[in-house]
Amino acid sequence: MGPRTGRGPRRHRPHGGRPRRGCGTGAARWLSRHVAGRAGRRLGLRRGRRPRELRRGPYGPRAFAAAIGPRGPLPRGGGGRPVTGRRRASHAGILRGLAAVAAREILGLLAVPRGIVVAVLFLLLQGWNFSLLLHALNDPLAAPGPVMRYFFGGSFFVFWLPVAFVTSIVGMRLVAEERARGTFDLLLAAPVRPCQAILGKYVAALVYYGALWAPTVLFVVMLRGAGAEPDLGPVASGYLGAFVVGALCLAIATAASAASEQPLSAAAAAFVVIVALVLSGLWADEAPAGPVREVLDAANLLAFMQETAQGIVDAGRLAVYAAATAGALVLAVRWTDPYGGRDGMLRTVAILACLVAWAGIARRHLPRADWTSSRIYTVSDEATRYLAALDRDVRVDVLVPSVLAADQPNPLRRELDEVLRRMAARTDRLVVRFVDPDRDREEAEARIAAFGLSPADLVEGVVLVESGEPGRRRRVHLRAPDLVTYAAGPDVAVSGPRVVAFDGEGALVRAFARVTRTRDPEVCITQGHGEPDVTSLAPYDGLAHFEDLLRDEGYGVRTVVSKGDAEGCDALVVAGPKGPLPEDVRAAVFEALDRGRGVALFAGAVLLRGRDRLADHGLEDQLARFGIAFGERVVLDPHARPGATPLLSFTLDEGWGEAAAVAHLVGRPVSFVLARELEVDGRAAAPVPEVWFSAPESSWAEADLAALREGRPVAYDEGADRRGPIPLVVATSAPGGGRLVVVSSDQILLNAHLRPDLVYDATRDLVRAVVAHVADAVPVVGIEARPRESIKLVLRPEQLRRMTLMAWFGPAGLYAAAGLFVVWGRRRAR
Repeated sequence: MGPRTGRGPRRHRPHGGRPRRGCGTGAARWLSRHVAGRAGRRLGLRRGRRPRELRRGPYGPRAFAAAIGPRGPLPRGGGGRPVTGRRRASHAGILRGLAAVAAREILGLLAVPRGIVVAVLFLLLQGWNFSLLLHALNDPLAAPGPVMRYFFGGSFFVFWLPVAFVTSIVGMRLVAEERARGTFDLLLAAPVRPCQAILGKYVAALVYYGALWAPTVLFVVMLRGAGAEPDLGPVASGYLGAFVVGALCLAIATAASAASEQPLSAAAAAFVVIVALVLSGLWADEAPAGPVREVLDAANLLAFMQETAQGIVDAGRLAVYAAATAGALVLAVRWTDPYGGRDGMLRTVAILACLVAWAGIARRHLPRADWTSSRIYTVSDEATRYLAALDRDVRVDVLVPSVLAADQPNPLRRELDEVLRRMAARTDRLVVRFVDPDRDREEAEARIAAFGLSPADLVEGVVLVESGEPGRRRRVHLRAPDLVTYAAGPDVAVSGPRVVAFDGEGALVRAFARVTRTRDPEVCITQGHGEPDVTSLAPYDGLAHFEDLLRDEGYGVRTVVSKGDAEGCDALVVAGPKGPLPEDVRAAVFEALDRGRGVALFAGAVLLRGRDRLADHGLEDQLARFGIAFGERVVLDPHARPGATPLLSFTLDEGWGEAAAVAHLVGRPVSFVLARELEVDGRAAAPVPEVWFSAPESSWAEADLAALREGRPVAYDEGADRRGPIPLVVATSAPGGGRLVVVSSDQILLNAHLRPDLVYDATRDLVRAVVAHVADAVPVVGIEARPRESIKLVLRPEQLRRMTLMAWFGPAGLYAAAGLFVVWGRRRAR
């Protein structure tokens, strides 16, 4: 018998007649007729003999006929190039061919013993790594921290080595291994384009890689079952980072497999390239400033995984890695296309050039997202508004070493890099420069010498902020304790410094406000009339923390005893007199208002023995003409301040007014102690006083002063007491342009209520807002220190043992059972 042809007897024709053009059987007929081509010769076949690969299997004619369908494109001389059909049909054919390749590759990876073994080994390694992390976090001396941050990209051997190994092995199988067996040329001889083959195989490899990570979600479930509450935002961004890194590594492995004839050579080349790309991130900080450093920073996979594990998603980096992935796949297509020629090379170069240009533009302009639930890396609205209104250039030099003693990374540098990067994106007036004192010692010492600092300040790091013309520059420096709060305890000696809370955003914005002023406003505090001492650190009889707060805000501070001391003051603070002020001081208060300066009066309820009324401060009559009157009752509220006297000391979060000066404080709690009743009379003054804060309806003004003085219980009396709302903070302006703010509690200025490490409400910010308003300064308030995620496990030995076994064998066993079930189902279907 002669060789078989495409026509054959009628009984062997699939449709009983002439085969239809454009159907899958046309592909089978074409493969049979051209089997003696390069694929047949490569397999050592004689013309007319049909090899087993063409009779059955994933690349057989019937399989492709079923996958591509009756409207698939017809070949033209090889490479799967269509000759008929409209453009829409051609695109549909491309997608059908890609889907056919991807479906069969997915089964070849997920449902074969070799793929299951690789997946089980990968999951066993991840389970072992997670169990080590559980033991470390359960150690009494171990530092608490975000557990999943260490799981994603925490170590080269924990994360990067398994990823590089698995992606290299999977990429080796895609092209190089099939090319060695001869089946890849048979695939290209079918009506499948090289781009369909490469993209289909890559999609299948990506699905397989995602299936490897899917069972590790069990680790998050185990943590929540153990009582830990990890932030799901960083967990999701960590998985996103792992997927993006895997996609890039698989694209590199696919390109290496397409360029190699031997599978082992392809795997080795891919592994070397991936490891070199990962380790290049270590050179990013060492490279000199310029294009090389920008390229290394954009390609820094280590920094990318550290950021995503913290909940920071940089869209610019994602664009760069997407472009690199696309470029690697374009090269893989080029190296597998036998008909590319010179035109194909030019197209490849043009596409790569477009990808590089797009990646460069996206890197510079795409934003960075914060996926944490509390938005701890997002610039606050207050800082955003201030930066948008910044009208002078500000230079920031960050002189913070990258590593501390014993080669431990410096957490302060990472925190400052993130906040300053986001601030610089919101204004063109901010110029930021990082200098590592360990590498550029001479430059660092020259910079701190201009600020009058010593080299000892470079040990932990210092931030230098300056603005203004040469010769008239205003300078401020911030040390590490001004920016972060470090953890304390025995675990610090083991694990190194750890940031508990970051206050760098507020400290930096306050520094910007100080250097952009023409001069520091002068705030004067009354003394000698029963007021607490400004220099005293006594908890309930000193204002030292109030003075520190003013100096931190950039104000000059001095005291006023008589009228002559008030000359040159931008703002006058009457800080809780216990009796009537002298006549000259009272005159100084209202002269300041008439001259356009500000006055802040902190005057609370002062209970006097043997008297049925509160102590006067001597300003009541003059304040009445502004529409503000002091009553003879004490404001009480059942919302007690923790650790303080009930009713007399209370904390409220409702009652804020609509004043712009306190708009940023709305909804935040604030405390009052021994507050005196205030009344606002809008008919007696113009303009009408503005209520900043008032006690709610649950409060009342108590008239039984004797009971309060003797500590007897009190209750609301309908006839004698006054039900809320009751004004507690009132502001108005004088005809001369001066600003007046009256606060009905003076004890909130005491050290016990203004200590930054003990105050958990917005009382400090309220005081800042009052002083900024009367000093006519930019109120840079409302920016709180932001705590960092911290997880500490406390597990019993049997709990730790069960979780360890579950981490080892849970994900791996789940994947093995699912894979074996699929393999069993396929064999049974046959």
